[in-house]
Amino acid sequence: MDDKDFLKFADLNSFVVHITKFYSHVFEMLKRRYPRCKLQSWVEAFVLSSELEKKGDTSLHDAISNIMENEAGLSLDEWKQLQELRRMRNSVAHPSSSVSRAKEALRERWRDHPANSALVKMLNLAERISTPPPRSSPGPVPLTNWRARTRSSSMSKSLFKKK
Repeated sequence: MDDKDFLKFADLNSFVVHITKFYSHVFEMLKRRYPRCKLQSWVEAFVLSSELEKKGDTSLHDAISNIMENEAGLSLDEWKQLQELRRMRNSVAHPSSSVSRAKEALRERWRDHPANSALVKMLNLAERISTPPPRSSPGPVPLTNWRARTRSSSMSKSLFKKK
């Protein structure tokens, strides 16, 4: 990997920060346009959009893409390209690796590095301890009408009303 590759990775990180800001803005516009929307984040909205689209309901996907078009002039193809950039960055930023692969890299390329001893000790422990469970999704995806307000949220508001 040369300097240009590191710069491209840094660029991806920079792009993803701004893509995330953009998606948050789109979600805020979605909440304004549909005030009864019960979704809590852009991640939840995008996941639900994908799930509903698989079932033939494109209402949420259409609402999101309409906001993207109105706010930034983004087409559906451009949205897909942004999603692909996020996936690419996430696959590079969160690689999967085994301890044996890390030990092999340590033996082959890091033998003379001052951190070698610390890496050996850390990898020996990593080999003994269990790995953390895989990342979970943001939560269960409700496949009901995404615009409807939940009963519990309206009930909690009524608890705070002055009598």
